[in-house]
Order: sequence, then C-alpha cells, then structure tokens
Amino acid sequence: MLTIEEVVELYEKEGLVIIFKQINKKFGPKTLAGEYNTENNLNNSTKPPEIIIYQKMIENQKDLEITLLHEFIHARNDLILELDKENDTEVEKEAVETYKKSPEVIEFIKDFYCLKKLNFNP
Repeated sequence: MLTIEEVVELYEKEGLVIIFKQINKKFGPKTLAGEYNTENNLNNSTKPPEIIIYQKMIENQKDLEITLLHEFIHARNDLILELDKENDTEVEKEAVETYKKSPEVIEFIKDFYCLKKLNFNP
C-alpha cells in the first residue's frame, strides 16, 4: 500500500506536483481520468514530475480519490522503487486497498498539497 512517507518523499525529493485539467486534449474526451507524466523524467527536463487529473472523466468523490492514489502509486513505482514494468490492474488494486485500509493517506495528500477542499464537481 502507498504510505504517507512515500508521499512525502515524492514531494520533497522528486518535486512531484498535481495538476487538474478539464479534459485530456492529447487523447480526446473519452480517455483516462488521470495520468502520471513521465515525459519530464525521460527528457532530463527541469520541470518536476507531475500527476494530471482530468476532471471531466471523474465520476464521483470516491473515483477522484482513488484516481489520485492510483497516479501516486505510478509515481512511487517509477521514482522511488524504479520499477521498469508495472501492471495497471495491480496498481488499481493497490489504490483501492490503500483507499479502504489507509484513508489517512488520501487525507494526508489533500492536506499536504493544500487540496483539503478537493471535492467532486460534475
């Protein structure tokens, strides 16, 4: 499961940021709800790694929070664990498990990233 310590490390050591957009213009409106952007890391960019949440693809508050956890797990797997390959189904299972068993992690993310008022807005 994703931990608070890993969230802190992603921010403090890697500079991970969260960006909210209405839709994913690159792939169109019927795509993912979120993504972890690795392009910055691959191109030796000075831009920090980022999680992007596409608000129009979010169905409800639970979906929003699990999507955020899902993308944090992708970031952790890449930046901390340095995994070459990952199974998206396993990432989703871990996100749901973290959401159910460690609700303090999503609350910490909301506090730490000043997203306390993060609410689903259809």
